[in-house]
Amino acid sequence: MSNKENNILKFKAMNFILLKNKQLDFDKLVEYLSIRGIEIDKNEIKDDIFTWNQNEISISVGLIKKKIPNNEPELNIKNSLFWKNKNQRELDYESHAIVFTTSNNAVQANMLCTLVTTAIISTNETEAIYNGNASMVIDPEIYREMSDVALIDEEKSLPILLWINIGFHEENEKTSCFSYGLYNLGYKEFEILDSIRTKEELYYFILNIIDYTLTNKVHFKEKETIGFSEEEKIKLEISKGKYVEENSIKIIY
Repeated sequence: MSNKENNILKFKAMNFILLKNKQLDFDKLVEYLSIRGIEIDKNEIKDDIFTWNQNEISISVGLIKKKIPNNEPELNIKNSLFWKNKNQRELDYESHAIVFTTSNNAVQANMLCTLVTTAIISTNETEAIYNGNASMVIDPEIYREMSDVALIDEEKSLPILLWINIGFHEENEKTSCFSYGLYNLGYKEFEILDSIRTKEELYYFILNIIDYTLTNKVHFKEKETIGFSEEEKIKLEISKGKYVEENSIKIIY
C-alpha cells in the first residue's frame, strides 16, 4: 500500500554547465529554445543573464566567468556513474553557466532544467555537467543522449539518471546503496543498508523503486511494503538517513 500526494510547493532544479571558454552563445541558446516553443526576447539578455517567466514556471541562465569554487565538481567525480575517468583530478574548463528553473510541479522543473542544459551543451563547447543536488558529474555526450530520449516523450521516459545519483558504501563484506537527488523532487531518499547482495543487484533494484516512485507519484509511509510480484513484500522503514541528509526510507533488502 502507498499514499499519493499532491504537492503545491514551488520546486527548483539547477545544473552547472562547465564551459571550455569564457563565453556562452546566448543567441544560439535562444534559437534552440525557440524551436522547443520557449520564446525568449534577446533584449532581455543583460550582463550575461536572462530570466523567462510564464504560467508559474521560470527559467534563469547566467554565465560565471570563473571556475566553481573549492573544486566541488572534481570532488564528486568518484561518485559519478557517468564520468569516464574516475581518477581525474582536474576538469578542463574556464567558466560555467548556471541553469535554474522553478515550477509548482517537480518533474516539470527538472524537465525544463534538462531542456535548457541540453540546449547549452548542444550550442557551446562543454567539458561537463555538474548536478550539485545529486553530487555527480556527467559527460556531455551521455547527458545529451539521455535527455534526447526523454525530451521526445517525457511521459514514457523520464531522464531519472540525470537527476538522481546512486551511491555505494562497502564495509565488512557488506554493501550499502543509497539515492541522491530525490529530496529535490519532493521525495525522501532511499537507502539499503549492509546488504549481502551484489552492487549490480542493489543498483537495479533501487533504480526500479525510484522509477516506480516518480512514475506513480508515490510517497511511502512507515511500515509499508513494496514488491514487484504478488508474493514479494519488502519492508520499508523511515528513520534518520545514514548516508544522506534528512530522514530516508530504508529498504530491508
